[in-house]
Amino acid sequence: MATIQPLKMKFPDEQGDTYSVLEYVLTDQSRIDYLNKTYVVDTEPNTFSDCPVKTITQYDSAEEIEPEPELATVPVAMCRDPFRQGRHKIVLCEPEYIDRPGQHVEYNRRVLLGKTLSRVTDQEPWFGFEQEYFLVDATGRPLEWDSYPDQRNLQNELFVGNNSGMERTFFDTHLHACLYAGLKMYGGNREGSPSMWEYQIGPLPGLEAADQLLLSRYILIRLAESVGLYVKFGNPEVLKSCDGRIALHTNFSTKKSRAEGGLRVLKKMAENIERHDQALIMSNYDNAGGATMEWFLSGRAAMPSYDNFQCKVGCKEDCSLRIPAMVAQAGKGYIEERRPTGDANPYDVCRALTASALLEPGSW
Repeated sequence: MATIQPLKMKFPDEQGDTYSVLEYVLTDQSRIDYLNKTYVVDTEPNTFSDCPVKTITQYDSAEEIEPEPELATVPVAMCRDPFRQGRHKIVLCEPEYIDRPGQHVEYNRRVLLGKTLSRVTDQEPWFGFEQEYFLVDATGRPLEWDSYPDQRNLQNELFVGNNSGMERTFFDTHLHACLYAGLKMYGGNREGSPSMWEYQIGPLPGLEAADQLLLSRYILIRLAESVGLYVKFGNPEVLKSCDGRIALHTNFSTKKSRAEGGLRVLKKMAENIERHDQALIMSNYDNAGGATMEWFLSGRAAMPSYDNFQCKVGCKEDCSLRIPAMVAQAGKGYIEERRPTGDANPYDVCRALTASALLEPGSW
């Protein structure tokens, strides 16, 4: 099969040009795969609210019931486009029904998070995400997997070398692309399995944190597309033979937990989370309504246990919620929820975490 080389052409901006190319992106009913459509507008938008509402014909649920409805794509966030650069933008959208006012599209989880956050605005929740992922080939195998003879004893986390050169360049390009886009990147690192990496984004308020995570995932997928690779946010089949997992560790804080004496607030939040129905919480922590959580939460290799809720200080072993040692030392800060899977929907994760930490059981 012939290899198709990507076109490489330069188009310098001409003085007086004012148009902008807008890349509208949104997740489909899978809540992890992306759709996109490209539009040209006459002037550069200053905010997402300057971008027009467009439409797309797309299934509105996982059932794919015919006929496909025409949905409005409503801009909710915008960043600079690191691929086209200049005055061009990536516009994150959420789907809405054109002809059913007040009824939200089933897979539009953003609207549900907004409703939950509206109940706790005085507490100013912030979120930070630790997004793990694999770089895989067309068969779904991590690039360097076969270079490690014993996949049950992987000890390459944070290491330099071990055939990671191309992956490190890829990671670094993604980091700089997101920074150019204007996303609040915190950093990143190599993870504990071949071709597995992590980047961190946030902390940011409520909806903004989840929006930026979706934009950063989109940029990552586009970069992989440009070099003929794939990104896997879920757990590849090869991981089933070892204790490795791909997670979306989520950091959570409130106005009071970030202030003096916040450690007491964090411990109280942990107690409140434990009071809630854990199966309900975890049904929001994977992309399958909780179906993969029992396998995912093995209790081994720094993973939490499915049946054993624990909050620990500093320690990651068999720990559902972790208060980092530096937070305990400072007496204020954030708590880390270690149970979400890498392909979890951030709106679902933030909603469940906010509700279980700050609201009464049965109230959401």
